[in-house]
Amino acid sequence: SDLLKLANVGFAMQIGTDIAKGAADMILIDNNFASVVNAIKWGRAVNDSVRKFLQYQLSINVGGVVLTFVASLASPTSKEPFTAVQLLWLNLIMDTMAA
Repeated sequence: SDLLKLANVGFAMQIGTDIAKGAADMILIDNNFASVVNAIKWGRAVNDSVRKFLQYQLSINVGGVVLTFVASLASPTSKEPFTAVQLLWLNLIMDTMAA
C-alpha cells in the first residue's frame, strides 16, 4: 500500500485487498486493465482536441488584434479598419469554423 500512495496514480482491482483499495486513487470495478487503457486513450484525444481548439482561437484572435492595430496606425485618417459589428461578425464566423 505504500507504493500505491507514492505512485502518481494508484490502481487497485475490485477483487484486491481492502488495504490496497484504500490506498489506491482508482479502483477498477470490472477487474479489467483494458478499461484504463481505453480511458487514457479517450482522455488524450480530448486533451489534444482542446489544445488544438485553443491554439486556433488564440492565433485567430491575436491575428485580428494585430491586423486591426496595424491597419489603424497605417491609415492616413487614423480611422479603424473594422467597425465593432464587423469584428463581431468575424469572430462569430471564426468560432463557427472552430466548432
